[in-house]
Amino acid sequence: MPDRGGQWAHWYGCKDCSTGLKTISPTEHRCPVCSKVYTGEPYDSVVLNRVHHGNSIGARDLALAYQLTGNTAYARKAADILLGYAGKYLTYPLHNIHGEPKVGGGRVGAQTLDESTWLIPVAQAYDLIWDALTPPEREQIETKLLRPAAEVIRQHRMSIHNIQCWKNAAVGSVGLAIGDAALVSDAVESGHGLKQQIAKGILEDGSWWELSWGYHFYAMSPLSTLAESASHFGIDVFDRHFERLYEAPILFAMPDLRLPAFNDTGGGASVSPSGNYEVAAARYPKNALFGWLLSTRPRGTLEALLYGAPELPQAERPVMPTTNFAASGIAVLRSRSADNPMYLALDYGPHGGGHGHPDKLGFVFHALGQVLAPDPGSIAYGMPAHGKWYRQTLSHSTLVVDQKSQKPCEGRLNFIHSSPRFQIASVSCDQAYDGVTMDRTVAMIDDWAVLLVDRVRSDKEHIYDWAYHNVGTLKPGPSLVLSPRQQSLGAGEGYDMVKNVAEAATGEPWQVDFGLTPDGAKGLR
Repeated sequence: MPDRGGQWAHWYGCKDCSTGLKTISPTEHRCPVCSKVYTGEPYDSVVLNRVHHGNSIGARDLALAYQLTGNTAYARKAADILLGYAGKYLTYPLHNIHGEPKVGGGRVGAQTLDESTWLIPVAQAYDLIWDALTPPEREQIETKLLRPAAEVIRQHRMSIHNIQCWKNAAVGSVGLAIGDAALVSDAVESGHGLKQQIAKGILEDGSWWELSWGYHFYAMSPLSTLAESASHFGIDVFDRHFERLYEAPILFAMPDLRLPAFNDTGGGASVSPSGNYEVAAARYPKNALFGWLLSTRPRGTLEALLYGAPELPQAERPVMPTTNFAASGIAVLRSRSADNPMYLALDYGPHGGGHGHPDKLGFVFHALGQVLAPDPGSIAYGMPAHGKWYRQTLSHSTLVVDQKSQKPCEGRLNFIHSSPRFQIASVSCDQAYDGVTMDRTVAMIDDWAVLLVDRVRSDKEHIYDWAYHNVGTLKPGPSLVLSPRQQSLGAGEGYDMVKNVAEAATGEPWQVDFGLTPDGAKGLR
């Protein structure tokens, strides 16, 4: 059991390569790209954070094994972990991600978010082994661990936010486990509680308001956890609005179930039959989407064991049409081809709060069985490149004016139309740059072409950069003679991050190919 709390996982990366580190030992951390070795803080304590979370999950799993088998050896080992933390928790200094003893930090973790994700399995473990503990052991765990940890979390309150969902789940889990109605009420009924997170955090089309698929699922997990736990105490929040949170990723998904990495979404988000969908299928048994998704893979999650329906209704994969998701501000165009289904998601909607990116009128394009034009998404927030590149307009497939990133803003839909062989959407934005109105119209023709038309209007002269990002090997057409560019594209705003630049000038029509195979037989022109 560690002698101190852990640190923020987003510190654990190479400052030069912006790549996650590999743990060689508890005190040695190596970049897999440049092989630079990092030692000391905050890296050593990031590893400790993992140890704390491993202990938490281990206690819960041992406690669950006790409930399933009746073997008290499992309960005693879980009790050892909980009693160990009860003896140490109040000795861990309060600290935030900068090591400061401030509200918002934790004792086990460096922020109340980490404290919450750690505390939930701890509270669940306590609930599961309660009958195997002596009264003095219960008092020690409740007074020196569960209640103090819940109070650390409660000192830092947020409004409608994914982090508050985790804090509610932690405080609510403690309240339910120890029978404290005030804690449960705070987690469920308060202005920042579970019911308000569902009512205000979920948009009408089902998206989580931060408009990041990473945070959509990140909010879904604690919402599901607390909703399921509270349901056993007569608190039912599984209404139609909550159901839309589970539906939305399926309705937005690409043909291969990947999701556009808009805003702070890392790691290539996709729709998968996770444990949250076991909860959804059990609570909404008439919704064929959930049963279909769970049927795509073996059901091996913990939630499948605990909550999963023994049998799922038979369902075919749903056919998704071209759709405007008005609340999210994303127009999704889909071709109707079975051989080469094309998909394009065009973002014109709300910024997304603190996790939003300056990318209005940007898009993600999927065809030929893969994402051709990706959104960069995000990397670990502690890495310099996250702010210098991923949060700049240039890293997205949209328009940049005067080499400056857009202001946080929202655009509007002009129209959207779908027919068997033709899909089209038009969007505009006049808030990204002062005095500049940008219009973008995208048309999808069968399964072989996308037509993109941009119109920019202003009463002043500007420099307009048309940024487009595509995978593959670039091959210019005959009218483009590329030569290496010696100087940087610009200073800051992402321009200084672009490397290996080549340039050409032409007054003729031009084309480029993006080859996806070595022979160039598959690609995009």
